[in-house]
Amino acid sequence: GNSFGGLFHNNSFGNNCQNNSFGNDCHNNSFGNFFQNNTFRDACHVNSFGNNCAGNSFGNFFQSTRFGNDGYSNLFGNGCQDNSFGNNCQNNSFGDYCNNNSFGNSFQNNSLGNNCYSNSFWNDCYSNTIGDYCKAITAFDNVYFCSITGGTSSLPVKNAQILNGTKGTS
Repeated sequence: GNSFGGLFHNNSFGNNCQNNSFGNDCHNNSFGNFFQNNTFRDACHVNSFGNNCAGNSFGNFFQSTRFGNDGYSNLFGNGCQDNSFGNNCQNNSFGDYCNNNSFGNSFQNNSLGNNCYSNSFWNDCYSNTIGDYCKAITAFDNVYFCSITGGTSSLPVKNAQILNGTKGTS
């Protein structure tokens, strides 16, 4: 239940860090397991989160961050880039312009906004929704129930690589 101001960096937090608020430009921090119900403002980057990261809200321009396994019910703003998500991440929502992210195995029931590109989805990912004008997407083996909402003739979904075992929405 703490509040941390802007320019908050180079800190380490243990397990069970909950119900905190972090200001803008929060970077180079390490957070332990069971990191829940926390709020980050804009421009937080190069952080590391342990397993079971849940119910958190991350502002815009959240970049170059590593998330452990079992991250669920998190909300990410626009411009979420160059992040790595572990296995079993579920029920997360990502804003527009989320680029160059890697989503681990069993990435389920998540939504990505519009204009997202160069994202990779690993094995056994399903029931995810990807917005309009997305490009350079890679879906690896056994990605299924995936919905890509489309685009227009001038701004289509393009350069999507769909590998063996991938299934549509039905």
